[in-house]
Amino acid sequence: MSLLTDLLDGHLESGVHHWHSELGHIELARLATEAGWRLVVLDTRNITDKTGFLDACREVFDFPDWTGHNYDALVDALRDVRGDAGVLVLWEGWDNLARTNRSVFDTAYGILERRNEFVPGGPFSVLLRNTNANPEH
Repeated sequence: MSLLTDLLDGHLESGVHHWHSELGHIELARLATEAGWRLVVLDTRNITDKTGFLDACREVFDFPDWTGHNYDALVDALRDVRGDAGVLVLWEGWDNLARTNRSVFDTAYGILERRNEFVPGGPFSVLLRNTNANPEH
């Protein structure tokens, strides 16, 4: 079975996973929806700083306008992100952020990785779509 199938079927623990696939967003959304998951595509290919990352999260997770603009607010806002069977985040461009601003990437990665620790309930998984780059995470 593939990593994606194992994840959507509940045979793989929620968390952050490297994912090697050329599967498009439409097909991924179809598979996730069929399994009852909510798909969120987080694209940081053109983001190089904390403000850009927080703005991207606010947009793709559809946070309320009153959500603060710092890491603590991100942690709090992620508590309310839910899906029927779970939330699947496809993080495109993570490698760009890791190269251009390692500190922001490490903090963002840690927050997303620990999302399951501070929210009981459905799974929350992040797929890091792999490219040719290979930062430590």
